[in-house]
Amino acid sequence: MRFLPPGLAPGLTVSKSAAATIPSGSNLTYTINYGNTGSIAATNVVIRDPLPVGTTFVSATNGGTLVAGHVVFNIGTVNAGTINQTVSFTVTVNTADGGTVENNNYTIEGDGVSPIPGPPVTTNVTAPECQTITLSPASLSNGTVGAAYSQTVSATGGTPAYSFSVSSGALPLGLALNPNTGEISGTPTVNGISNITVTATDANNCTGSQNYTITINQPAEFTCPHSQGYWKNHPDLWPVDSLTLGGQNYTKQELLQILRTPVGSGRGGGGDASLKLAYQLIAAKLNISNGSDPAPVSGVITNADNLLSAYSGKLPYSIRSSTVAGKAMTATAAVLDSYNNGLLTPVCIP
Repeated sequence: MRFLPPGLAPGLTVSKSAAATIPSGSNLTYTINYGNTGSIAATNVVIRDPLPVGTTFVSATNGGTLVAGHVVFNIGTVNAGTINQTVSFTVTVNTADGGTVENNNYTIEGDGVSPIPGPPVTTNVTAPECQTITLSPASLSNGTVGAAYSQTVSATGGTPAYSFSVSSGALPLGLALNPNTGEISGTPTVNGISNITVTATDANNCTGSQNYTITINQPAEFTCPHSQGYWKNHPDLWPVDSLTLGGQNYTKQELLQILRTPVGSGRGGGGDASLKLAYQLIAAKLNISNGSDPAPVSGVITNADNLLSAYSGKLPYSIRSSTVAGKAMTATAAVLDSYNNGLLTPVCIP
């Protein structure tokens, strides 16, 4: 050790600064300020700073390294009168909300200078900063009464692990949400529409939510309808060999002849409205005989038969589409066309 005469010693100084508060899980940087207020240069200067309890070392500037639980800076020579020099190191704060990170017992020393301690620094730890948590998928599939259902909601953007809950609304009867996996599963028992909000909570108690709608349908009990074109081209699949239209009975061959007659054969512009109506009425009645749900068009079929029964004999009646009767037939045909194309029976057996 080198002994120096009084008045000719280096005057090493050291202090430290850091944020007063830090969210748990965040990085905290310590800035160490040092200098030499003495009259001669200090040589082989070393700063040693024990890693604070409740932190993990990340990095250091100026060649600082972690050695046996201390961040060590080998500064070298600090000339006399040199002040406000800095080094720094960064740690990750693992301490929980409400705790503190204490940094003390750090020192500066050099040739002929015993370790000089710096004043301690305390940082208060607050709750972690919440990141945006996103739930997926954006929407959930619908279900059917009596059929097993399974959809899984997942979360990203926060800190795993996540827990899941229904924070608003109620799941359809028979379904439940697994709070650990986010799976919605079960067997629905009642049809209807449920509007719910699913919330994910991460390890830092941060949350994210997504609104969902789940529709539970009745199981299909009826066959799906077919268009008038289908029945015209598949006479071998007809469920009946005759139909009554407007009070008149028609054989299968007569019905096929009607379906094959162009609507333009009627008098006046717009074609024969009675044929337009007959096309769709034949198809609707064949669909119902084939097992399609009659409820959506039962009243419409009655109205169609009434419109045709106003005329004697058999179709076609050469009704101009521009007349009052023709407009009524065309409008009724449009509703039946929607039915025959499956627009009024979304739940059916193909």
